[in-house]
Amino acid sequence: MIKYRLSSFMLMAGLAFSALPQKPSPNVVFILVDDYGWKDVSYNGSPYYETPNIDKLASESMVFNNGYAAAAISSPTRCSIMTGKYPARLNITDWIPGYQYGLTGKQTSQYKLLVPKININMPLEEETVAEALKENGYQTCFVGKWHCCEDSLYYPQYQGFDRNIGGWMKGNPNGDQKEGNAYFTPYHNPYLPDGPKGEFLTDRLGNEAVNWIKTHKDNKFFMYLSFYAVHTPIQPKPEKALIFKDKAHKMGIDTLKAFSKNFPWLNDCPNPRNHWKERTVQSDPDYAALISSMDENVGKVIDYLKESGLYDNTIICFLSDNGGLSTAEGSPTCNYPLRGGKGWLYEGGIRVPFLIRIPYLNNVGKTCTTPVISTDFYPTILSACGLKLKPEQHMDGVDLMPLLKGGKIDRTSLFWHYPQYGGKGDSPASAVRDGDWKLIEFYENGKCELYNLKKDISESNDLSSKNPDKVLRLKNELHNWIKNVGAKLPTPNPYYSVVPVDTLKINADIKNQKFEGWGVSISWWANDLGKRFTEKELSPMVDWMTNPKELNMNIFRYNIGGGESPNHKMHMRLDAQVPGYKNGRDSAYDWNSDAAQRKILLMIKKNCPNAVFEAASYSPPYWMTISGCTSGTPDGSDNIRNDCFGDFAKYLADCVEHYKKKYNVTFKTISPVNEPYSNWWKEGGKQEGCAFNQANQEKIIKTLYQELKNRDMLKYTSISAMDANSIDECMNGVLKYEKDSVLQYISQINTHSYAGTKRAELGEFAKSHNIRLWQSESGPLNYTEKGLDNYLIMAERMAVDLNVMRPNSWCDWQYYGGGYDGVWSLVGFDKNKKIFVKNKGYYCHKQFMNFINPGYTIIDSNHDNVLAAISPDGERLVVVAVNRNNKNSLFNFDVKSLNEEFVPVEMYRTSADENCERILRDFSDDSSFNLILKSKSVTTIVFNKK
Repeated sequence: MIKYRLSSFMLMAGLAFSALPQKPSPNVVFILVDDYGWKDVSYNGSPYYETPNIDKLASESMVFNNGYAAAAISSPTRCSIMTGKYPARLNITDWIPGYQYGLTGKQTSQYKLLVPKININMPLEEETVAEALKENGYQTCFVGKWHCCEDSLYYPQYQGFDRNIGGWMKGNPNGDQKEGNAYFTPYHNPYLPDGPKGEFLTDRLGNEAVNWIKTHKDNKFFMYLSFYAVHTPIQPKPEKALIFKDKAHKMGIDTLKAFSKNFPWLNDCPNPRNHWKERTVQSDPDYAALISSMDENVGKVIDYLKESGLYDNTIICFLSDNGGLSTAEGSPTCNYPLRGGKGWLYEGGIRVPFLIRIPYLNNVGKTCTTPVISTDFYPTILSACGLKLKPEQHMDGVDLMPLLKGGKIDRTSLFWHYPQYGGKGDSPASAVRDGDWKLIEFYENGKCELYNLKKDISESNDLSSKNPDKVLRLKNELHNWIKNVGAKLPTPNPYYSVVPVDTLKINADIKNQKFEGWGVSISWWANDLGKRFTEKELSPMVDWMTNPKELNMNIFRYNIGGGESPNHKMHMRLDAQVPGYKNGRDSAYDWNSDAAQRKILLMIKKNCPNAVFEAASYSPPYWMTISGCTSGTPDGSDNIRNDCFGDFAKYLADCVEHYKKKYNVTFKTISPVNEPYSNWWKEGGKQEGCAFNQANQEKIIKTLYQELKNRDMLKYTSISAMDANSIDECMNGVLKYEKDSVLQYISQINTHSYAGTKRAELGEFAKSHNIRLWQSESGPLNYTEKGLDNYLIMAERMAVDLNVMRPNSWCDWQYYGGGYDGVWSLVGFDKNKKIFVKNKGYYCHKQFMNFINPGYTIIDSNHDNVLAAISPDGERLVVVAVNRNNKNSLFNFDVKSLNEEFVPVEMYRTSADENCERILRDFSDDSSFNLILKSKSVTTIVFNKK
C-alpha cells in the first residue's frame, strides 16, 4: 500500500528551492465544497446567500470565472483533483457506487439505455497529488468528505494522507437524518468521533483543520479540507436558518413562486419522476444557512493562517465538486443564469466557483476568462510549490501558473463524459468546450446541441442547425477524445419500454380482500382543533369525513395519550402533546383531560353510528417510562419500566372500558405499541413515542390480553399489533410473533406503509394465518413535493397498498393541517375567510373513498396503480386509475375479462384544474374502450352490469 517514491525526495526538494521567486516551500490549503453552485457565492451575484469570507478570499485570489468541475457529479470530480486525470480515463463517471449500481436492465426498464459499470474505488496505482507532495517532505491531512471509493482500503490514509479526519465511503452527512440532525453529532462516522451534544459538522471540520495546522505549522503542509456541506439533506443550525428566513421575508422573496415544472427537460421526459422540479429563485433559508456556516469555517481557517503568520506563505485553492442542486432532491438552489444543475452537462451542472491564491504572485483580485478544469489543480500545485511536474500522472491537467502570472496556456478544449442517469432529470451525454463554443451530445436520441457561451451563458439558443460544420468538427473532436481516453459508452436497454400505453385487464374471477373501509387517525389534529373550535364550527369538516357523498370514512383511530410530566420542560409539538388520564400508579383518573380529541370522537360517532374505532397508544404514561419522558429515552432504546407492564395493560383496559360505559364507544381493537422498532423516539422529541424490542412487544401483548380476558372484555375488544413504521419491519416482526406463538393473542396485524417492499409477503402471511390486516397509517414521509404532486404520491400508494399488500382497510395519518395546500392534510383552514377548506389531497382521496365502499371486494387488475373493486351484490364495478406522469397515458380498458359484462356509465377526475368532477362522455355499450388518462390525475370510472 506504500506508494511514495522516497528515492526522489532530495531531487524534488532541491528543485523546490530553485523555482520560487520568494519563499521556497509554501504550504497548500485546498478547500472543496460539496454541490456548491457557481451562483451560490456573493461575488458571482447571489443577492440572498452570504459568503463574506469566500468573497474576501476571491478579492485576494485569481478568480477563474470559466472554471469547471470535471464532472457534474461528486466522486468523478474528486478523483480528477486527486489524480489530474479525466474521470472517463479512470472509468469513474458516476458518484460511487452509482445511481443504478447493482441493477439489471430489467430492473431499469424505464431507461432507454444501459449505463456502463464504473470503478468503485480510485485505484491505488494512481499517484495522488497528496503522495506527490508527501514525497517532497510535506505533512498531509485530509478533513471531511472523501467519497472516492467504496472499500475502506482506498480511504485517504492509503492515498497519501498522514491523517484522515472524517473521510470514508459516505457522500453525505450521516447524522440522524430522520430527526433533522444529519449535520449534527452523533456523526455515525468511523473517522470522526462524536462531539458534544449540539455540535455542528461543518464547525467540527473547520476546527479539525485549524487544530491540525496548529500542530504542523512549523513544517510545510498540505491541508485538504473537504466540507460535506452543502449536500443534502439540507439540515442547518436552526438559529441560523431563522436569520435567513427573516432575510427572505424582508427581501420579499418568500412570497415568490420558488419552483416550476414547466421546463422542456421535464415536459419532454418519457418517464418523469415526481420529485423533479426546478428552482427558479434563491430563497431557501435552510440552504442559505448551510452556506453561511460553511463560509464561516472557511474564514476560520484563513483567520488562523493570518494570525499565525502562515498566510503569506500558503497557497489556497477553492472549488466545488459540481454545480448546484436545482432540479431534484428538493431543488434547494437556483443556478440562473446558468442552465440545469447537478447531474447535467449544461453550465449549471459543471461551472463552479474556482479560486487560486498564490501568495508570492501579484494576482490579487484578478479575473481570468480562460476555461480551466479541476484536473488542472494537480500540476498547478506542484508548479506553484516549485516541484517537478509528473505529466505521466496528471496527463489531463494543465499547469495554470502561466495564467496566474498573466500569460496564456496551451490548451484549446475541455471535455466531459457522463454516460449515466443521475436521477435528476438528466440523461447520458458527453460534452466538449472549444473556446467560446460548447457542444453536448445526448446518447438517448443522438441529438447534438451547440452553444456560444460568450454570447449565451444560459445555453438558451441552440445553434446546431445554423452551424452544421462546427457541429461536425466538435463532434469528431469529442469522439476522438472518447476513444483516446478509453471512455465507456451506454448501450441500448433491451428491456426498455414506455409505460403509459397499455391494456388494462380487470379480472373479477380473482377476488382478493373484502374491504372494511377507509380511515384516519384522529390524534393530533383533533387534539388541536377540539381546543380552538366549537362543535358548530367543526361540524362541516367532520361531516366531510363521514358523509357517504364525500369521503365516507368509517374507521377512526383514537390516541390514548401518555401525557407529559408536569415537571418536564415543554418540548413537544402542541398538537402532538396528547394529554394522559393518570399521573401516577395511585392517582385517580382525570377523564376530562382529553376533552379536545374526545369532542371530535363523539361528533364522529354521532354522524356515523356504525363507525369502527380503534384505540392506539404511542407511549405509556410518563410515570411508567424509564426516562420520565413520553418522547423516549436519550438513546432511543426501550422506555417502559420493567415493573410497569401490568400498569400499562391496566391503563389501556381502563380507558377502553371507560369509553364503552360512559359514551357507548366500543373500541374494536387496541394497539398497545406504535412504530416500536424505530430509533427516533428520544427524550426531548417533538411527539410521543416509545421503542419496544421484540421481547417487550410480546410481553405487553400477552399482559394486555390477560387483562382483557380477566375483565371479560375480549368479547368486544381485541389486540392489534404492531403498527410498525415500514412494511418490511412489520413483516420481520410478525415472523417472530409466529415463531414465539404470539399470533394467538392478536386479532389484527397493523402496519404503516411509509416505506418497505414486502407488501406481497405481508399480505400472504396475513391471509395464510387467517388474520385481519390493516394499513393503519401512511403519509408522504421523506417527500418534498407539495400540492397535487404530493397527493398523487399518496393516491398511487393507496392503489399499490390495496392491490399488492391487500389490507382490509386503508388509513391516513393526518386529516387536517394548518395550510389548505399543505403536505400531509386533506383539509386546511383559510384564515382570511375563517372557514375550513378542502385541498387537492381531499379530492384525490375522494376519487377512491366516495366510490369504493365498505363491503366491496377488491378484484384483480394487471396494473398496481389501478384499483378495481366490485359491490357486494355484483352489480357495480369501480376502477380508479392514477397517472403521476407529466404526459397523458393511453389505456385500453378491457372489461370483457370479467365473467359478467359491464358497461361504463360515469367518470370522475381530479387534476390540476378539476376536483373530483364528473367528466361528460358518451360511453358506448361496448365493454372495451380506449381512455386517455390525463397527465397528473386520478380518474374514477363507474361500471354497471349490462
